[in-house]
Amino acid sequence: MEFYDAWWYLYNHPKYKDEYNNSKFLECTDISVVKVNPQNNTIEDDEKLNTKTRIWLETGEYNKESGFCYHEIDLDCGGDTYEEAIIKLSGLMKEGNSNV
Repeated sequence: MEFYDAWWYLYNHPKYKDEYNNSKFLECTDISVVKVNPQNNTIEDDEKLNTKTRIWLETGEYNKESGFCYHEIDLDCGGDTYEEAIIKLSGLMKEGNSNV
């Protein structure tokens, strides 16, 4: 799937819709830009090892009753670029890794 299609799939997904059918995808998605060790894509205590930039995404369902977004750990993902991370998240949603 390409970035454009992945973006709109997520933006229009029912899990992010409020009571007026507006998308809450942006409000429910946390984006982090981090430096990681390129050998294992994790942040090391020794900062000199963290030389590769990664985009990490965390997201979860918008709850219409409470007005809060819930973190779904199974949807945590990342990529070398924002586009790659969005495509990965879209794939996780399609694979059924969402609690919805």
